Amino acid sequence: MNKLLLSLRNRKPNKTSLIRRFIAYAIDWYLGSVISSLPLMIIYLMLHPQAKKIPNQLSLFSFPTNIIVGILCLAVAFGYYYLLPLFWHTQTLGKKITRIKVVDYDGSEVTPVQLFVRQIIMMTLVEGSLFTSTTTIHQMLSSIINIKYVSIISRFGLCISIVTIILLIITNSHQALHDLVAHTMVVSASQE
Repeated sequence: MNKLLLSLRNRKPNKTSLIRRFIAYAIDWYLGSVISSLPLMIIYLMLHPQAKKIPNQLSLFSFPTNIIVGILCLAVAFGYYYLLPLFWHTQTLGKKITRIKVVDYDGSEVTPVQLFVRQIIMMTLVEGSLFTSTTTIHQMLSSIINIKYVSIISRFGLCISIVTIILLIITNSHQALHDLVAHTMVVSASQE
């Protein structure tokens, strides 16, 4: 374990500001949450035009409508977190605004598979305790298998997120867990 931590600390330094990365994350977290909730809000308002407040809960709908709404929300989230960076030089809107991007650890372009592993598998499924799309997945699974396990999974995701933040801060390369697994790093968009 010490050998692993030592190798992580000795990776090539990344001069990209952690503040820029945090700002990009905050922008993407907010926009991703709003955008991925749009199908739920639109469908709920179509069914309840008098509604003044719409909680972001799939339980507002009966089965199987809740699953269909969940799938639509996840499709929109997939578009924002994966398709947009895939076609927009590995940048989400937050990364575009802060002028940072995702690259392979060697500095080359990331592959679609690397981007999928980073954005969808690691950030959404493994670490995603703070993402609306992850909450949507948990709600869908709870509805399908009728087990209330969400709090256990959420706590696990939160622990993984804390490990990610620690890695981001203590490693010279400023690689979070999702970057280490996908062999990526976040750099200044002008850096090649």
